[in-house]
Amino acid sequence: AAAAAAAAAAPSTTAEWHSDTIRSLSFDPTGRFLVTAGDDKTMRLWSTAGTAGTAVYECVKQVRQTKKLSAACFTEDGEHVMFANKYGDVQVFPTAASAAASVAAAAAPDAVTTDDAADEIAAGNATAGAAADAPAYLLGHCCSIITDMCVPPSSSLVCTSDRDHKLRVSKLPRTVSVMGGAPGIQSFCYGHTAFVACVAPVPAAGAAAAGKAEGAASERVVTGGGDGTIRLWRLDDGKLLSTVVLAEP
Repeated sequence: AAAAAAAAAAPSTTAEWHSDTIRSLSFDPTGRFLVTAGDDKTMRLWSTAGTAGTAVYECVKQVRQTKKLSAACFTEDGEHVMFANKYGDVQVFPTAASAAASVAAAAAPDAVTTDDAADEIAAGNATAGAAADAPAYLLGHCCSIITDMCVPPSSSLVCTSDRDHKLRVSKLPRTVSVMGGAPGIQSFCYGHTAFVACVAPVPAAGAAAAGKAEGAASERVVTGGGDGTIRLWRLDDGKLLSTVVLAEP
């Protein structure tokens, strides 16, 4: 019985690779994990530590969805992976073996002083009874295909781009686990005249340089779209700071 239980708890070692096109590939900021996701409707989480001293990445978790997956990224601490499907939903999943302890700890912070924090506590408490090692709903784009996503370093934000010409900037909870969802919206970035294909954070030095004319630097991202432009955005208020035309659509 003990052997059977150990085998059931072990990571999958069969059929680990994707059976269809991979749409997203990303390393977590701590370097411990790699996430892949794609048209086989599966998110796969890989350990970069290797197996038995080799350089072969080991698939440690798999999540099967009902829709094809289109984007994926990690929280800054690497404790959670987020992945989006072509229906516009973003799911979040713990990278550790179990998220029960982190959810319980996060649901009881020492102090709550803001309305946002109070909302986060309610959301975190709602997840306390949920399965600890199962994906949870994070946010949605209302049936718009999500094309890419990122978490700017040293921020509490997640940026999700879609085929409806926009970038959504959502607030990740800071006082409870992200498994409770991220309903708060910081801003929307509008300006592309076609789908937004990709989004990437601007490094801190670049953000500081870009912010000289706008006052103190804040989080910034750059997007590329089907309209043939790349655009620089300020996330605090969704302001378009610069546009470069690379090609005619």
